[in-house]
Amino acid sequence: MRHIDKKAKDAMGPGYYEIPFLSIGEDVTLGEHVKLSPFINLYGCTIGDDTSIGAFVEIGSGVTIGKRCKIGARVFIPPGITIGDEVFVGPCTIFTNDKFPRAVETRQQAEWLVHTTVGDRARIGAGCLVLPGLTIGEDSFLGAGTIITTNVIKGEVRRSAQSIVSNLTLQDLLK
Repeated sequence: MRHIDKKAKDAMGPGYYEIPFLSIGEDVTLGEHVKLSPFINLYGCTIGDDTSIGAFVEIGSGVTIGKRCKIGARVFIPPGITIGDEVFVGPCTIFTNDKFPRAVETRQQAEWLVHTTVGDRARIGAGCLVLPGLTIGEDSFLGAGTIITTNVIKGEVRRSAQSIVSNLTLQDLLK
């Protein structure tokens, strides 16, 4: 196993073994009792007390995550995102921060970075996609698979389009 620094060891808590493939930047601030899983990349972010972060998560520079949050596996949180306290982010959720991404970036970060804020106690279901520059209000609920394109007000419930029942059979589709 590779060497794990003191910050990472403290985040593992009692009873945990060394976590493989855990990358915590020098400029990361971890609160008390943060729980980390394997295959996490943390860059210049702040993680609040008693927050849990699942496997295969990437959190970018300048991100702030509040206290008592749960970040599911395979979540992507790029720079420019602020998440309040007691927020649930389901697995495979993706936040975005650039309205006009480019393969070759010639702009300064301040020119393209768009901020998103998630209010306290918001619940974001698995597989949501949050477009840049939005506010997700406190106590709101986003159903699994929802694509968020506009601001979500306090306490609002959003869900993706329901599946449509079809009279077609699998054989009809394969024709």
